[in-house]
Amino acid sequence: MSRWDTLKDRAPGLAAALPGWAIACVLVLAAIVIAEYAHYGGGHSFAQALVGHERGLMAWDSDWYLRIARDGYDSLPVEGLRYFPLYPIAARVANSVIGGGVKLHLLLIANCFALVAGVLLYRLCMHEKGNVRLATRSAWLLALAPPAFVLAMAYTESLALTFAIGTFYAMRRDRWGWAALAGLLAGLVRPTGLLLLAPVAVEAWRSLPPATPKRIALRVAAFLSPIAGTGIYLWWSHVARGDAFLPLTVQQRSNARGSFQLPLVTFWDAARELMTEARIDQGLHLLWVAILVVLVVNVFRHWPASYGAFAAVSLLQAVATSNLNSIERYGYGAFPIVLAAASLFDTPRSERLLLIGSSLAMTGYATAAFVSGFVP
Repeated sequence: MSRWDTLKDRAPGLAAALPGWAIACVLVLAAIVIAEYAHYGGGHSFAQALVGHERGLMAWDSDWYLRIARDGYDSLPVEGLRYFPLYPIAARVANSVIGGGVKLHLLLIANCFALVAGVLLYRLCMHEKGNVRLATRSAWLLALAPPAFVLAMAYTESLALTFAIGTFYAMRRDRWGWAALAGLLAGLVRPTGLLLLAPVAVEAWRSLPPATPKRIALRVAAFLSPIAGTGIYLWWSHVARGDAFLPLTVQQRSNARGSFQLPLVTFWDAARELMTEARIDQGLHLLWVAILVVLVVNVFRHWPASYGAFAAVSLLQAVATSNLNSIERYGYGAFPIVLAAASLFDTPRSERLLLIGSSLAMTGYATAAFVSGFVP
């Protein structure tokens, strides 16, 4: 028996997720090379193009996490508070123990959790459907979805996905203590961890009988855990900055997510900019919103109610703002949408078309992001 056969036998989730994860890493590196030579003229070394200041894997929000991990929040303007602490603190602690620089540990943590997320998604899909092909396809699509290039960057997407999938995997297997831990970490890594309240409430109500004190306590703990995780950071903000809700309110500034706005108004504004200003990016955002709506409906039709609840509140939160920047990434963060997409392509030919097309789209989006032509 080969080593690969042994891996498939002993760790089928890892064997399913590893190839897609590795291919995604290669494609992201290819996008960096394309961006460097096609746009910047090859004026930087590979190391500079890969992890230079605000370049490559350290571009966009990655630089904020680097500055937090290296210097702390006190060295940043108030806008830096919108980046939650678990990820940069983990990199800072790892660097203090192992060394090598916080930049290295930010990237190692993000990429390792990207693989873990794929393994967990495979296991969750197997638990729900028992379909090896669907579970494997889902793990691959998680790594190769058009916005998935951020999993290789110093972003929190891989951690947020891992904790969200872990919460579902735990509570669907009636492991509510583990669900509470995953929810706590989700609340510490991103404010969107609070979106887990909806699916946890659905699952807690569905699985409660018999309503013994222990079962009630565990479900209440799981429900409150994302609030507790976010609350820890908000309490620190109150102590350090005198405003507990500052990490949330700075998100509403025009240079961040923007202020709350009814989704229909946001769609109208995007369509108007597409027609009057030829904003192709707005047209792509609207296309993605339409695709995400279709996939959310599919989740409600073919997956348990908690999956639909999480997909719906995630999409609603993503579009209830004054701009649609990063809608692709926010929608992708609702992992049941990935499961819905994977389930629609269930023949060998359609599966190949899905994964090849998605890989090409991911490479294109990554290249655009690395030349500052797309906001990830």
